[in-house]
Amino acid sequence: MDSAANMESVPGRRSRLPAAALVLVILLFNANNIAWIGADGSVPMWDEISHFKRSAKFGFMLFRSNDVTRMGGVELEALDRLKQASPAGSYMLRSPASGYAAALGGLYGGPKHPPFAYMVSAPVAWLTRSPDAAAGFSAFLFSAVLLASVFSIASRFSNPWGGVLAAFMVATMPQVLSLSSRFLLDVPLAAMCALTYAVYLSSEGFGKRRESVLFGVVFGVGMLTKEIFPVFTAGIFAVEASRGILGRLSGTRSPALRNAGIAAAAALTTAGFWFIYYLPGLFKVFTKHQFMGSVEMDPGWREGAGALFYVVGLSVQATFAYACVFVPCAFLFVRANFRKGAFIPILLWIAAPLAFFTFISNKDFRYTLSCLPAVAAVTGAVLASLRPRALAVAACLAVAAAGLVQSMHYCWGAPDLPDAEIELFPGVKSDVSRINLIPPAVPPAAARSSSAVDGIMRILDAESAKAAAAGRNRLVVKYLFDIPEISTPVELRYLKSNYRAYFTCEGVEIQARTALFNPQEMDDADLVIVKLKGTLGPPHMTDFALKAMEHFRGRIRQFATLSAFRHSDGTPVAIYRSLKHEAGGKRSEGGDSDG
Repeated sequence: MDSAANMESVPGRRSRLPAAALVLVILLFNANNIAWIGADGSVPMWDEISHFKRSAKFGFMLFRSNDVTRMGGVELEALDRLKQASPAGSYMLRSPASGYAAALGGLYGGPKHPPFAYMVSAPVAWLTRSPDAAAGFSAFLFSAVLLASVFSIASRFSNPWGGVLAAFMVATMPQVLSLSSRFLLDVPLAAMCALTYAVYLSSEGFGKRRESVLFGVVFGVGMLTKEIFPVFTAGIFAVEASRGILGRLSGTRSPALRNAGIAAAAALTTAGFWFIYYLPGLFKVFTKHQFMGSVEMDPGWREGAGALFYVVGLSVQATFAYACVFVPCAFLFVRANFRKGAFIPILLWIAAPLAFFTFISNKDFRYTLSCLPAVAAVTGAVLASLRPRALAVAACLAVAAAGLVQSMHYCWGAPDLPDAEIELFPGVKSDVSRINLIPPAVPPAAARSSSAVDGIMRILDAESAKAAAAGRNRLVVKYLFDIPEISTPVELRYLKSNYRAYFTCEGVEIQARTALFNPQEMDDADLVIVKLKGTLGPPHMTDFALKAMEHFRGRIRQFATLSAFRHSDGTPVAIYRSLKHEAGGKRSEGGDSDG
């Protein structure tokens, strides 16, 4: 009897091994991220800081219900006017539910992106008062969802070990490693795309009602994660609607079409309140991206480098080795699933976004990051299904070993691998003109410091203290030119000041922004930071800079020179203080000089 029980327990133990391996992959992935971030001394990039601020705002609204109107910034000025004008409004804003009402209003208060990722990190931001903790929690949660979903997808097409390999591939892809250590929306978007496909597969082509409703809710949450989510996932509805219509025409009755409609209704119910409200704004964002592509001189879709930008870019995002393995695996995947047509939604997951973003002039590899889970799922499923079994084991181990070596080289520079690249478009300035066969090492950066960075930080601290002493809760800072060495310390101070202002209702909120593209914004600035006579970059940026400087020179008498020093590249940096808060303001000490 005991021996029989032991024999029955073996399959159970074996079935739990892939799940345990998946958990190990998730933990190692996040441990590597934590170690990398801990060793990295660089400051957040611009987009990260704006995401940090939105997360902080939601945290404040949710947990300081009776103080919502004390938060600095223009977002709540309308609420403050309501409090002043109406006794009922004043009572409402002091009620326990006011924070939640304000948070709901914040969904429409001008966020550039949907709110889900911010609302996930908001409680951690509030509890810890730390942008790093909020970013870490968001990265851990969404990466776990991403890897578990890829595991589920690949397992359905092969076996659990194929799922483990697919999850491991995603965890060792350079761009996933890079963006998961930043508080950005790309990895959350990839996670929700993968989860959506995993739930879709569990619905068996919308054949199951409960799973179809769950799919609709997950789809809606994905839409609330980033506005481009439907580009990666709408193919599911297209495929199933086509199948349902063809089935009806042929006289075959199936619940799939009705369940797909119910799923669509669930998605609209979950996310429609945000998308319907912001639909006109999304068209404006699209237009802006088209404009920025030409301004940044990205290759157009009619050019070879532009037409192949994202196709070739997959080898950059996933590594050249993974891309080479994926191509034959995609062929085998289609052949194995051809009769059922099960390959169509998965390959649309890859093909539709590549086509969509190719025709958008503004190009960046990270726009198609959410295709990488599909690449890994197809590869893992095919390799784990190879016969004989020994071939499958050898192929999986070889791919896993290559991924481990490449990812460690990418994150830490150890082992030290040689540089090797292929030149695709000689003489073309594009991210795909040369392809690295081995991802270049990007080890943690040392803390960035220079006389300009240190000087700007000290001045911002001092000016913030003066503003607080004068009873002002905002310090408006504009800078020329939009280069990391100047904007980075301003943005970092901006982040820290907003966290303090939001969570303690003390300190001064810094509004920092480049005035390169809208010089009139300098007119209302408290401080203007200018890097003079530096390299301005390509001609289109030079034109913007010259117009901005001409505008500033015309108003130079409204400012006093606060400080001037040299940047590490030898070019001078000047900081000007507005005289608008000084009675009988003085003339600028700089006169009509190069400032």
